Amino acid sequence: MSQRYDRLVAKLRELFQLDQPELDFGIYRILHADLIYVNGGNNLENLKSVDDRWKVRLIEEELFRLMFDLEDV
Repeated sequence: MSQRYDRLVAKLRELFQLDQPELDFGIYRILHADLIYVNGGNNLENLKSVDDRWKVRLIEEELFRLMFDLEDV
């Protein structure tokens, strides 16, 4: 990659401190989440990169499934 890109990535890592375990809250926790629950429409799937493994689930659909799925009972 270009030198400018490498400097930008280094600065972003410094600013967001992504490798700091003591910052495991808020946006840092969301960035490392495997599953994200959202309320209503969203475009989060469009933000995924090739390496991302997280999934987006709608709260309403998941609640309905948990309330009325009788196969596990």
